[in-house]
Amino acid sequence: MVRQHNLFCFVLLFLLLPLFTYAQQPSSDREHALRFQFNKTFLASENSIVLKQRRTVDSLSHQLDELLRRQSLSLKSLTDSLLSSNKEVLTSEHVISIVQLHHRCSSKMNTQVQHQQKLLKDRFAKYQQTVSVLAVRYKPCTHCTTAADFHQSLQQFMEETEQKTEPFLDSLTEQFDNDASALTDSTDLSRDAITSYVESLTERRSAQLDSVELHSNKFIVSVDGRSHASYRGRDGGVSQSSLSPAVAIRLSSGLRFSLSAGWTDEPEFHRDGASAGMGYDFTILPILSASLGYSYLWFTDSSTQDQSVFHHSIDGSLSLETSIINFGAGIGISIGKESEYALNASFSRSLSFGNISVDPMVTISWGEQNGQLAVTRIEKANSAKAHGSGKGIGKGNNSGTQQQTVTLISIPKNVFSIMSYEVILPVSLKLGRVLLVPSLTAVVPMNIIDGSRSLPYFNAGLSATVDWIW
Repeated sequence: MVRQHNLFCFVLLFLLLPLFTYAQQPSSDREHALRFQFNKTFLASENSIVLKQRRTVDSLSHQLDELLRRQSLSLKSLTDSLLSSNKEVLTSEHVISIVQLHHRCSSKMNTQVQHQQKLLKDRFAKYQQTVSVLAVRYKPCTHCTTAADFHQSLQQFMEETEQKTEPFLDSLTEQFDNDASALTDSTDLSRDAITSYVESLTERRSAQLDSVELHSNKFIVSVDGRSHASYRGRDGGVSQSSLSPAVAIRLSSGLRFSLSAGWTDEPEFHRDGASAGMGYDFTILPILSASLGYSYLWFTDSSTQDQSVFHHSIDGSLSLETSIINFGAGIGISIGKESEYALNASFSRSLSFGNISVDPMVTISWGEQNGQLAVTRIEKANSAKAHGSGKGIGKGNNSGTQQQTVTLISIPKNVFSIMSYEVILPVSLKLGRVLLVPSLTAVVPMNIIDGSRSLPYFNAGLSATVDWIW
């Protein structure tokens, strides 16, 4: 009986199984379709997220390449400019070594950018791995049976991915900013290295050339023109221009000999005087040099130059050259019927731009003013005015003969004081053996007793020098 019952159940189950399978078939197909669509959407979302961040990394990498290109062009422009501006000094070996240094700096910058780009790619690879781990967690969706389940799983994947993306982008931005700053700093260091190297080469080469010239015999021809002839800030009360041609011989021993003449334009252009001089230049230390000199002076009786009351001039000077500023100090003694002496101190800075150099200088002069010589100068200036120059003492000052007489009476015997402040801006242009030096000097006279101009004035000058080495 039991066996018959079991057989009956088996037959019934066999008959109902197709019906049960048929009833379940539509639900299984829907789940399969939902899972297929879910997998397709999930894969597209995952790829979209990864591709978007890959493009971000590629964009930052491209920006590094562009920054490197600009910095490399800047470095090359600097190198070319330095080579061009110093081509008269640098040798071919120097040029090769500078180009090699530029290549080393450029190669270092390229390597630096490649390393930075690799770090960006490594950071992206870690991010991509994080996204893959999240995909492994949410993509199977084993518990999902309905569209809502699949949608919820995809939404959770997107939210967690977004949470991981935000710090990833922040870290990318921070790294890029640091990399860009590091590349800029590296470029600045390269620029400084190349500039310092070129400066050291040019300084050594210039020192070699200067040494060759210093220890060579030279014949020098020069012409110097001034818009306002003056001496120690004094113009003798007459505003006049001057022109002074000269020839000189300088021996390798440091001895020098010179002859010069002078012309002025008041009351008309005429020869005003001449001088013959000799001197000795020598080096005490590599940065300290000295000079001694003597000149015999001739002036015409009608000369109104402030120096025309003397026949002898003795001077000495010291010059200290440093990498920052140059210092100079000098003493001069002028002798005629009476004598005067003066001290001066100067501060200058040399700025070189290839064959052009600018040497701004500030000079302060102290000196003795002899009362008797002051009277002589005033008389010379008044004589020039009486003969029609129109530029004697009192012009522009509303001072007539009576005021001049009072001035003569009130002149002290001897005065030692500051005589002038001068700011000088010479620009030197070297063209082979020719040296052109236009200059502008601002003169501030002080403590005038001889009728010279007491107001500040400008003095423009131009000198041309040609030398030959033998």
